[in-house]
Amino acid sequence: MKLSVLLTTYNHERYIAQAIESALMQETDFDFEIVVSEDCSTDGTRSIVESYRERHPDRIRARYSPQNGGEETWVRSYHSCNGEYVALLDGDDYWTSPDKLQKQADFLDAHPECSMCGHAMAVVREDNSEPPIYWIHPDQKEISTLEDLILNNFIFTGSAVLRKEVFDDHPRWVYDSPFSDYPLWIQAARHGSIGYIKEFLGVYRIHRAGLWSAKPTSSQIEDLISFHNRMRQELDTEYDPVFERVLARFHSQLACERAGVPEDADLLVASGGDPELLKVRTRARPFPKQAGVDLEAMPARDVVDLIDAARGEGAQFILFPRPALSLRGLLRPALDHRYASAWDGPEALIYDLRPQTAEQVSSRSAKSTPAIAVVVPCYNLGEYLDEAITSVLEQTLQDLEIVIVNDGSTDPFTNELLRDYQRSRTRVVQQDNQGLGTARNNGIAQTSAPYICCLDADDRIRPTYLARALEVFEEKPQAGIVTADVHVFGAYEADWKCGPCRLPEMLVLNRIQSASVFRREAWERVGGYRAAIPMAVQDWDLWLSILELGFTGEVIPEVLIEYRAREGSMWHGSGPDPEQRGPIYRALWEAHASTYAANLGALAELVAAEDARAQQRSAELEAEIAVRGDALQALREQLTGAERALHDITSSSSWRLTRPLRALKRAMRPR
Repeated sequence: MKLSVLLTTYNHERYIAQAIESALMQETDFDFEIVVSEDCSTDGTRSIVESYRERHPDRIRARYSPQNGGEETWVRSYHSCNGEYVALLDGDDYWTSPDKLQKQADFLDAHPECSMCGHAMAVVREDNSEPPIYWIHPDQKEISTLEDLILNNFIFTGSAVLRKEVFDDHPRWVYDSPFSDYPLWIQAARHGSIGYIKEFLGVYRIHRAGLWSAKPTSSQIEDLISFHNRMRQELDTEYDPVFERVLARFHSQLACERAGVPEDADLLVASGGDPELLKVRTRARPFPKQAGVDLEAMPARDVVDLIDAARGEGAQFILFPRPALSLRGLLRPALDHRYASAWDGPEALIYDLRPQTAEQVSSRSAKSTPAIAVVVPCYNLGEYLDEAITSVLEQTLQDLEIVIVNDGSTDPFTNELLRDYQRSRTRVVQQDNQGLGTARNNGIAQTSAPYICCLDADDRIRPTYLARALEVFEEKPQAGIVTADVHVFGAYEADWKCGPCRLPEMLVLNRIQSASVFRREAWERVGGYRAAIPMAVQDWDLWLSILELGFTGEVIPEVLIEYRAREGSMWHGSGPDPEQRGPIYRALWEAHASTYAANLGALAELVAAEDARAQQRSAELEAEIAVRGDALQALREQLTGAERALHDITSSSSWRLTRPLRALKRAMRPR
């Protein structure tokens, strides 16, 4: 059979008849079947499907799932199709052209290099709140690649016709995706090109019950970010630059949503010439408008003048996306006092350029940015939290703020403590459990301080630590990290001498503690703590990323950080369980593969030096054991002689004769 129509439906009682009719009206010069996959609907969908099957038994096959199975049901139905090609259609969409299938089959016959083919779809709102949208991107290609698909999902489910062989094997990640169709297109694009017919041959319907269209825009963007991060792991590293571009766009779109930037706002985007970043809003335009201008090479005052000029031309907001966040440290002092910050996060920075009221201007001027922010992620550690916060409040440097992030604690004591936690210069952020790295990132996003210290809730810092760290940053502009030696307390007592904090030494061992202070600019440029890295080495990953940018790491040779060793702490004892170390370290190595590769020679020398030191120490210990062994043997011989002398005394006749006298003496002792 040439082609199968796979029509998937669940609770589409109001729409399914139109979808089936649009498939039945197809006029082709080949035979085709319609396979309806009904996924255990709870409305009248199944009875409608059955009535059509009874009327068209030679054309329609119905597959009724005994329970709602989602993607698993779809896969089984897909493999039941008999056609060389498979056309997809959701039960709430429909086709409008009777020769849609003929055109797509002819296209695939003529383009054997293509694994699938799509076409334009009109977008219709069920409530008619807006007129139908008939839009094709002016740059839409007839033949597209995997790279094009990563940047933009331009295929509607109801427009897709695939070569069935493309999905002989369905990888596990296809099921794990928040989307039902996008991973299929990605998988298809790994096997061939994507064809596209620039004709409107069907309708995509938006309604309140739609799985995708019913979601808030911010949730849709979050799903896209999650999906692309997952796909990045599956695809070759050659696509990493493409993922960087599209993720920068999605993060910028999400920032615009959360900042309340209207869809039609006149938005300046420091896009660096990347047109992908101009897709965040319909009226987004590049900043500066002159191509080739290097903003980083310009004085802050000149950049502000350019923004003022654009504002005079009607600009309402300016967005600094992830690739431009290196400008944040340069521009923030000038922009904070001139414009209202609409969004300040690890992935994007947005300023509101619209005129402000006198009260808004006064409020903004009154705000002062602290020199250092101490972010304290807390998960079920309420019993230690006060000690950590007190150690911060007792710092000789008082130009600071504290952000506690309750990372979805399940401990009643911790939650009760943080429900109304009142300490000076301290605020609490509540969130669902998202893990240590994300909690740190979210806490940092709550502050604009130029220097950050992430202090675990069960650790402490000594009174001069932050002041000393700030002095180092001011003396050494290239410093990205400042740390100090560590005192271990709790389960045992010890001092750690930290450092050196530099490459290649840091590739071998994380030589600094998580409470090290770092530049916010460096954190922004590397994209913050990476949640995809195992939690045990997320701080190590951050240090390596910062050093890879060319920043230096400085160590204050004095114990100023206190680490609590306790049962249950991440690195208590010798670190992770031996069985876990391999995957943990492998993830770190893979994340910094190019740096490890570039330092192989130096790493070999370091390992050899460590081995030589270990052998030397082993020899010293053996010699010490030998010396102490001789002394121990002498003591044993002395003890043996003393035991013999005692035995001779107690066995003598004089000892036996004087026994009554010893008993009388004991009896005469005062009570």
